[in-house]
Amino acid sequence: MLSSEIDRIIEEQFGKLPEGLVTFIFNKKMRVDISEKVEAYIAKDLCQINEKIENYYLHGEDKISSLFKAVKITSLMRISLEGANFEIKATTPEVQQILNDEATTWRWTVKPLKYGIQKLLLSVDIIVKLPQDIDRERHITMLEEEIEVKVNPRYFLEHNWKWIVGTIITIILAIVFKG
Repeated sequence: MLSSEIDRIIEEQFGKLPEGLVTFIFNKKMRVDISEKVEAYIAKDLCQINEKIENYYLHGEDKISSLFKAVKITSLMRISLEGANFEIKATTPEVQQILNDEATTWRWTVKPLKYGIQKLLLSVDIIVKLPQDIDRERHITMLEEEIEVKVNPRYFLEHNWKWIVGTIITIILAIVFKG
């Protein structure tokens, strides 16, 4: 099959895809070296997602935020999460089957590595099945969110104790030898 023919088939298939909703749920404020749960859902309608969101909020804190976006959906989709200053571990597969009667869930454990305003990027791709069992992926959207990462006092002390002790000793010696 020629590449142009494959592209035509993909565009044709893409135009026929039903609309769904992707939701990205995260903690807007995090601390360095403290892991947080981040989730994403894809469903065919809002009611299916609302049930998941309510459960997330019941176990979360008031700092939780969410983004919603309409997307084309297929029976097989990929969602990935990335961020330059985060350690991100997926706890569900990146590629999952989209169900008709409930929201499909993606989960990650996210640990900030650096303080300041950091960005998390959620990437959503559809997987289209073509004739002759050829799978083609198409990137359809990216949700980007800024996260305020604060210093974790324990983390700061663990990683800077030599500098702190050295500074204290220097101050004490300066006081002792000045007098």
